Amino acid sequence: MTMQGKKSSANTGKGNLIMMQKIEARYGDAFQYGLVGPLDCRARIMWPSKPPYDSPAIIYIGPDGRSWLEARPPSSLDLPADFQSGPIAAEVTLAGAAPLQLQLTPTIFDANISVDDPSETKIGFRISQTPIVFWPTSSEDSEGKQVRVELSLLNCLHEAFVGSIKFTGFGYQWELSDLFNGRSESANSIRNGLIDSLATTLLTTTCGADEVQKVVDDAWKISRLLSFALGTSVSGCVVKFSQGERSQLHSYYEWPKFGTATNAREFSFFDTERTPGGLADFLSVACANFNRIESSHLPSIVIGYLEQARSNNVSDIRVALCVFAAECFSYQIERANGVTEQQLSSRSIEQKLNRCKNHYGMAFIDRQFTGETRANVRNPLMHTGQIPSMNVEDKYKWSQEMYMLVSRMVFHQFGFTGEFIDIQNNWTVTRN
Repeated sequence: MTMQGKKSSANTGKGNLIMMQKIEARYGDAFQYGLVGPLDCRARIMWPSKPPYDSPAIIYIGPDGRSWLEARPPSSLDLPADFQSGPIAAEVTLAGAAPLQLQLTPTIFDANISVDDPSETKIGFRISQTPIVFWPTSSEDSEGKQVRVELSLLNCLHEAFVGSIKFTGFGYQWELSDLFNGRSESANSIRNGLIDSLATTLLTTTCGADEVQKVVDDAWKISRLLSFALGTSVSGCVVKFSQGERSQLHSYYEWPKFGTATNAREFSFFDTERTPGGLADFLSVACANFNRIESSHLPSIVIGYLEQARSNNVSDIRVALCVFAAECFSYQIERANGVTEQQLSSRSIEQKLNRCKNHYGMAFIDRQFTGETRANVRNPLMHTGQIPSMNVEDKYKWSQEMYMLVSRMVFHQFGFTGEFIDIQNNWTVTRN
């Protein structure tokens, strides 16, 4: 059996190294945080029906954005049967850290078989769980000290601030820093093949050692708010924990993303020149209300619909996703205000939007959405899969208007009353 390994030849390896060096020279700190190198460790692997064995290993983020462990196979390997034996338990150790128990799935497609030197044979194991957190063993220099948490964010393209901004959220002080530090690379050049693997922004805070998981959970919520506010689809990420002078360890998280950064400039609600300080103000207000709203209104799901809508090139699908967002959000707002599921079962989307306008303070909802959405758009779309009454230009215009309507509903529910860019009205600055 002949298989292509991850390191196919010396020439290819040298070429990749040169390419990576050029990327590092060009992108500096962003390279260090985004294209993170492998983490060296040791693994004791318990492969079913084989004696446990020890192997040097590395943990890395693959091109699929997932976490992998590369290690030697057992001394005897039956292909492909051993790759169909189910999850494999492993204990992974890192210098200065407590052992970590992992569940691994070996894959034959990531095998690097060496016929000349079997000791050099490596296999890729998909790591089943996330996050992968290596916590340091106790040391005198870290006792009682605050933990600094650094989260590198992917797809966080923006023109909303230069350098860094600070804001308060979920009981912590956060700093959002541009990893390019004013370098001349434009957002378009970053998008050109690197956006899914190159970090653009660093989100940092400090907390107590027992608050780290809460901080990471809160950072995910902030990534949802950034995705909405900046018109991109923030994901990631690699997290670095620092406590004391000697304890500095990486942890890998896989956050889902629901769209792309392709149209970030077109859909961003904030920029440095026209809405200075707007992003920081929005984040502070939205973080303060996120948990209250999320428990009933599900804004993260609505934001996901909007991400998919702006990333889709098919006009009918963009319209459908905007309708889903409006249906979902207006329904949840009604439920949060005491309306029962039975009452809502016979209520149309126009009726729900009318109530949002007349009873819940959303005066910005235009009559076209409360009078003709169901008959002209929703029903044909849901029943026939198309909107025969609209041409392509009308569908684009209507999807933009519906996108902006739902976005204004999100701003309203988060309690944000500051200035933002209205993408529906020639990107003018407005307020709710």
